[in-house]
Amino acid sequence: MLNFREASLDDCDLVYSWINDPLVRQNSYNSDKISFEDHKSWFSKKILNPDSLYLIFSFNNVPCGQVRIDKNSENIIGILINENFRGKSLASD
Repeated sequence: MLNFREASLDDCDLVYSWINDPLVRQNSYNSDKISFEDHKSWFSKKILNPDSLYLIFSFNNVPCGQVRIDKNSENIIGILINENFRGKSLASD
């Protein structure tokens, strides 16, 4: 079963462990590897931004990905699934 919750500062390290995956970088606006310092600064601003909804989702109580919705001039929806959970149809329903 999938569960969703709002991301918090406590998720910074977890999300960082996902974002430099080669497939994630390849499919991101910026394909360069991200330093932890840059990620921490970006992440803390993003989760406090009232125009962003940042969710962590878990499968059987194990965090396995994120969904981010940014309301701005581009209205971005981003989905990231940890490589260990890809191919399990988690994002298909």
